[in-house]
Amino acid sequence: FNYDIPMFILKKLIFLSVLVSLNASAFSLSQFENLQVNFGTWQENYNQVQETSSGELNGFEIRPYLSFGVDYNIYDEFGFIPEVGYILRENLGDSSVTKDIFYLRGDFTYAPKEWLRLRLGTSLMWMTISGDGSEEDLANGNGEETYYAPNERRNIFNQTLDFGVEYIHKKTSLRLQNYIYAVTDSDQRISSLSLSVNYQIPVSEL
Repeated sequence: FNYDIPMFILKKLIFLSVLVSLNASAFSLSQFENLQVNFGTWQENYNQVQETSSGELNGFEIRPYLSFGVDYNIYDEFGFIPEVGYILRENLGDSSVTKDIFYLRGDFTYAPKEWLRLRLGTSLMWMTISGDGSEEDLANGNGEETYYAPNERRNIFNQTLDFGVEYIHKKTSLRLQNYIYAVTDSDQRISSLSLSVNYQIPVSEL
């Protein structure tokens, strides 16, 4: 695991996440308001990775993801949303290397308006990469470099610090989320974005 969030923040977020998630029976079931079904696109390291020898950075791309969450009302406009998601498999370049990303996250939310919700949370990211051990020559600066695909499945875990904003209209919403890796390391710090459309199903209707 790579814990990049300051430990005092991380411990508080994890403690509160576990407290709410694992001890939900201690709370009133009426405080569980909506089941969220979320569809969107994942922008990994948006505009931070060089893609061409001329220095062009990566831009917007369609990379679908799906997640499920549940709204828990803590008090008035404050809430908590645990969420589990999967970013659909990506094939890297022309090689046989594939990448899958799963995540488990929790957001504390504040809704100053009926149509606006602000989010602060953390995600445990699980990236799994597999390949056939082949070689591929790819551009690197003004030349090329040989890259080797893994010959077995590799797992990478990271913790992120997340910020989000959500516009809500009736049972649907539009959400923009930012996931920051290596928060305390300015040399390694990088972030990803997600943009999603979310459908809310009242728990009372389930």
